[in-house]
Amino acid sequence: MKKKTDPANQDISDISETDILCVEIAALCHDLGCGPLSTLFSKRFLVALKKESVNAKEWLKNRNVLMFVHMLKMNCLEIKLKKFGLQETDFNFIKELIGGYKCNGSTAWPYKGRREKNAFLYEIVSNHRNGVDVCKFDYMARDCHNLGIVNNFDAQRYIEFARIMEVDGEIQICTRDKELGNLYNMFFTRYNLHKFAYQHPVVCGMELMIVDALKAIRGTLGIIKVDGVEILLKVTERFMRCINER
Repeated sequence: MKKKTDPANQDISDISETDILCVEIAALCHDLGCGPLSTLFSKRFLVALKKESVNAKEWLKNRNVLMFVHMLKMNCLEIKLKKFGLQETDFNFIKELIGGYKCNGSTAWPYKGRREKNAFLYEIVSNHRNGVDVCKFDYMARDCHNLGIVNNFDAQRYIEFARIMEVDGEIQICTRDKELGNLYNMFFTRYNLHKFAYQHPVVCGMELMIVDALKAIRGTLGIIKVDGVEILLKVTERFMRCINER
């Protein structure tokens, strides 16, 4: 994100340094609620336990935001960040970016952190419009590198050709038509990651066994219910020692 003007001389002077800082913080913190082992923990283990807790469904939906709020509170970060010019509206903006798209069934602007003319800012961290966002750029580059899967998507090129435009009365992040192939590579790489890694039959089988092991030692870990950030603080790498001891 660039301030004032971009290579195409677009007038984006409404983007402030505070806007940039908020988006950067949200990008760094948007997956705080995943817990150890990433989606295995959040989408398998916690979901398996949610029937036991009344507020589990709502907590699981908002766990990333709740973890961010907890981190601010426990480390007095809100006071420290205010030294960089962040106000209450900015903290709301960060939480909205982390929380993702808010659908209230109304045509009215659903956010409080920023006005509708800055709607494109909500498409950077978690893009509800088309799924092209920095979250995917990050985990795809990381996982392809570690798994040895080819990643032909050029995120930097996509960013260079991205433009802020008004489409159908809405301010959006758009890209050149010649970037179609690059975007295809992004979605195809994501498909390959799911096929050969995330949802591979062997991986899914191992995940189910790990979930069973976590259920067996939940008492040792101190997991009583699934409706607070405490569960994410209790389950660290020590749970592997608990499994081995059994």
